[in-house]
Amino acid sequence: YCLVGVLVPAYARPAPLTQPQIAAISHRTQATFGQQAQMLGYDINTQRIQPGGELIVTVYWQALAPSAPNLSVFVKLFSRDGPVIAGRDTYPGLGNFPASRWNAGDTFSDRYRIVLDPWTFAPDEADVLVGLYIPGGDRLPVTSPTGESIGSAITLTRVTVAPLAGDYPNPARINFDNKMILLGYDMSTRTVRAGDTITLTLYWELTRPAQYDYNVFAHVTGQEQY
Repeated sequence: YCLVGVLVPAYARPAPLTQPQIAAISHRTQATFGQQAQMLGYDINTQRIQPGGELIVTVYWQALAPSAPNLSVFVKLFSRDGPVIAGRDTYPGLGNFPASRWNAGDTFSDRYRIVLDPWTFAPDEADVLVGLYIPGGDRLPVTSPTGESIGSAITLTRVTVAPLAGDYPNPARINFDNKMILLGYDMSTRTVRAGDTITLTLYWELTRPAQYDYNVFAHVTGQEQY
């Protein structure tokens, strides 16, 4: 039973799309990724998400040709203020349908689940970007149905990151060794230039009398855009 009932379905390639399934795609794109794949369209479970919540993006693909280096897919939420909020990198068919096994005309759908950290900054607006790339190499160029260059990713839609309810902005409740709790935080801005100043406001609650005079550090670290 484990072999036939569990392992075989778990590692099976995605089922080909039927014509009714293709006709039912709610958002059409027809964007082309290099010479390897075309995105027929996508569906999304919500346009509004909160910290700790999940966004599910279903993408409908059609293979144009096999790819000798197997391709990877990225789906990212890119804040309008600059940083990447959350994302996922995986393989076509969630690993069960590598691009080296594609045949021209193959169709399938992938379901990408993106979970936001509970302390994700809100309110915010985020673009949902999708792209294909060679692991350790370049991204495939994306072109529109009319042949115009879109870049190295396609923006599917924009979603709202709504704040959680609470007495403090961006409620977090992060426990520091049962001595103090970070209740929430706020920032004066999230887009800066060299020489600008950022004000970070932290909201604390002591769980017991402080034994020491603690120092707080806040670091700004870099990351790729998307």
